[in-house]
Order: sequence, then C-alpha cells, then structure tokens
Amino acid sequence: MDMLVALDIALGLIIVYLTFALAVTAFNEGIAAALSSRARWLRKGIEKLLTSSDAAGSNAATAVDAFYKSPFIAYLGQGGLWQGNKPSYLPAWTIVQGMLGSVSSVKVRTFEDVDAIKKAIDGLPPTSPIRIALNDLITQAGTDAAKFRSLVEEWFKTFDAQVMAWYRQKTQYVVLGLSLFVVGAMNVDTVAIMRQLSSDQHTREAMAKEALEIARKDGPEKLLDTTARDRAKNAFDQAKEKVESDRKQLIAAQNEPDATKRSDAKAKAASALAEAEPAAEKAQAAWQDEQRKLEEAVVDRIKGLNATGLKLGWTQDPRSMDLYAWIVKLVGLFMSALAVSLGAPFWFDTLKKVAAIRSVGLNFSEREAKAERDAKDSKK
Repeated sequence: MDMLVALDIALGLIIVYLTFALAVTAFNEGIAAALSSRARWLRKGIEKLLTSSDAAGSNAATAVDAFYKSPFIAYLGQGGLWQGNKPSYLPAWTIVQGMLGSVSSVKVRTFEDVDAIKKAIDGLPPTSPIRIALNDLITQAGTDAAKFRSLVEEWFKTFDAQVMAWYRQKTQYVVLGLSLFVVGAMNVDTVAIMRQLSSDQHTREAMAKEALEIARKDGPEKLLDTTARDRAKNAFDQAKEKVESDRKQLIAAQNEPDATKRSDAKAKAASALAEAEPAAEKAQAAWQDEQRKLEEAVVDRIKGLNATGLKLGWTQDPRSMDLYAWIVKLVGLFMSALAVSLGAPFWFDTLKKVAAIRSVGLNFSEREAKAERDAKDSKK
C-alpha cells in the first residue's frame, strides 16, 4: 500500500474517533449532572460503612435511608432526580452525627460526653465497619471528647479518598460503556471503515482533506463552540459551590455550643441556603439548555462525516450476517469503542502528529492549495 494512502486512511480513522470522542464527552457530562454522580457515590460509601458485607440489599438501603432522614442530615436538602438533591459532600463529624442519630435519640450535647457517645455507638449494627472503627477510636480518645472528634476526622480522610477513587473509576467505566453504546448504535466499525477508505478514493481524500483542516486548529475545543455551554456550566458550578458553602455554614451553626449563637447562626445560614438553592436550580436549567444545544452540534458534526461519503449506521440487516461476519463486526465495534474512550484530546494530539507527517508528502496540487491557504492566513 502506498504510504500516502496509508496516512490518509489513518487520518480518516482519527477523524472518526475524534468526532465520536467529542460526542461521548458531551453526552457523559449531561449524564453525570443528571445522575448527581458524586452524591450517589457518597451514598454508596455511607452504605458500606453502615452495613456488613453479608447484609441484605433491602436492609442496607433501609439503614442508609435512615441516615439521610436523621435530624443531622435531613435539613441539608432533598427532592430531585432518583436519589434526590442529596449533598455531594459531608464533613466527617456530620457523617458520624448522622449515623448515630439514625439509630439513637442523640442531640448535639450528646457528642460532648464520651459515655453518651459510647452508648450511641452501641445502637449501630454489631458487625458494621463504622461501629468497629468508632469503638476503636473512642478507646484511643479515653475521656477526651474533643480528641475523639479529631481522631474521627483524621480517620475519615481515608473514607473520602475511597469515595473519590470509586467515583473516578466509575466515571471511566461510564465513558467506556457510553462509547460502546454510541459506536454500536451508529455502527462505527473500525474494520469496515478501514475497508471503505482503502477502496473508496473519493471518501478517503475527502476525509484526509478535512483532517488536515482540523489539524490546523489550536485544540479539540475549537471543533465545537462550547463558549456558551462552558459559561453556563461555570455559573452552575459557582451556584453549587454557594449551596455547599451555605450547607457547611448550617452544619457549623448546628454544632455551635452556645445556644443563643447557635439559634442566630442557624437562622442566618438557613436563610442563605433558601436563597442559594433556587438560584442553583435556575443555573442548572440554563446549563442543561446549553448542553442540549451542544449535543445537537455534535450530532451535526457526525452528519458531516456522512457528507464525505463515509458509511455509518446500520444499512445491512443484522439477521443476514453469518457467524464470521458477526465476529468481525464485534471486533471492529470493540476497537472503535476502546479508541473513542481515550478521549478527544488524545486523538487531536495524534491527528496533529499524523497530519505533520502527511504534509511532508503533499503532491503538487496539494502544495499549491496549502500555499494559497498560508498566503490568505498571512494577510489576515
């Protein structure tokens, strides 16, 4: 095979991977926001602490629901999709208060007395990891309640790190799963694409030309205008941070030892939170609107691949395929899914490198076209 033909095929494949990686990234952000992923994984972590490994699913769910309904947690936000508007972050001490409050009638002053804390811990499930850990920590603290709280907060750093590790790992699985879904739905078959580009000169040259044009851009973000979406997302993030900040203030007010100061601080923090939550919902709606527009732009870019002559989508009846054809098809789809899951930045960097090699081998007409483009750019 001619070297230039091989490079053009590579450029065509890269453009396909880059386009669908952009699609997966856009869709994944919308899914992550809709499912409140961080809050869901915090809930999963709470479940792991409250229940033993042999606990039945319904019992585990009941224990976690009781935690979120405890007086130390319930006021931090409810409502919304699936798990609701649960907090995505909780301080270690608040988690302990919520866990003990879900099994005992504890109050704020309970946590000022080690004996009262021990009694509350006895209400936790006997084999639960949190009961074992808290009993060990309170033994270390002796009669010092403040030291116990300090030990709890230090111990929970490992818990928070584990939740984040679960979240990142799950995100990688979601990206791969979403990649499999997208390439399967659109029949993005690496083997079939390579065959078409090898035999169809018109499509190969059209895709190579588009690839060289895209390679001249500064980054993958230039392929789609994400300015409005990013602005709306930043506003949404700031609104969420405000809500979390106000929630932390409310938590701090709840733990204020002075009754008078506690009442005033709680009222002030609750008022601020009542204003912040509707503002966050409005910002979320604006971001979701821009997200939908971006997803529509991604779909248009995929349609642009079809305009080059590339065959995407299921044109052949799957029932007419024999076993060998299905094996080749599945291999091609899996290759595409793995490639797409690597992300748009990876494929854009790869595109720049391959395009640089391809440019060295330009034919006479391509050199003239490139010279004309460079001349126009220099005049701008």
